This record gives sequence, structure tokens and C-alpha cells, in this order.
Amino acid sequence: MIKVLYYYYYCFYTHYIVDSEPHATTVWTLGFSFSLLINSLIDIPLAFLGVKLNTWVYLGVFILTVVLIYLTLIKTKKHIKIIQCKPVIFNSHQASIIISILFFIFTLSLMFLRPFYVKYIINYANNN
Repeated sequence: MIKVLYYYYYCFYTHYIVDSEPHATTVWTLGFSFSLLINSLIDIPLAFLGVKLNTWVYLGVFILTVVLIYLTLIKTKKHIKIIQCKPVIFNSHQASIIISILFFIFTLSLMFLRPFYVKYIINYANNN
């Protein structure tokens, strides 16, 4: 799945928003998307315990995610193989594009919706 996301994020940054460093931008964007997902998966369950994470935790997860993606894809030169083999999901180019767009929209929406969910859960937990 990460290969497909990397490939279609890369295509976006080479065809639609032309960037001088599409691989770097792809790593940042993919890291940002995954960090939003990971932060939500950590933050929402902790809210049931009444715990609100510090901003530094969010930033640390983002930095760790970007570094891990960089080390696993760029440093090992796997990003070149990914671009050459053009991975797809369900053997469908269109399905891969749709899933990539939906993943980005979903993770981006977590940035805006997660604080409301966490605040609601913490308020609910404190009232009971």
C-alpha cells in the first residue's frame, strides 16, 4: 500500500504540481499523511482515559514518520524501483488513484476532526 501511495503522490508532484524535488516532497507529504493517522490512532484511545497529548508528541511522530519513510524508501533506493514498476491496487490504475486520493482526504480530515473528537471524549469521560 505504501508503494502505491508513494507512486501516486510522486505522480501528483511531477504532473500536476511540478516540483523541483518531487521525491522529497513526496516523502514529506506521505510522512505527514501517515503521522496524522498514527497521531489519531494514539490520541483518540488515550482520550478515553482522559489523557490529552502534548504538541511535541505530535511533532515527534511526524518527524519519526518522515525519517522512517526516508530511510526505507530513499536511502535504500527503493523509490526508484517503485517509480519504475508503477504499482497499482486491484490491478486497476483508476482504483489506485481513487484510493490514494481518499487516503489523503481521510488523513487530512483527521487533522481538523481529531481535536473535536478528543475534546468530546475527554469532556464525556470527565462528566461520568
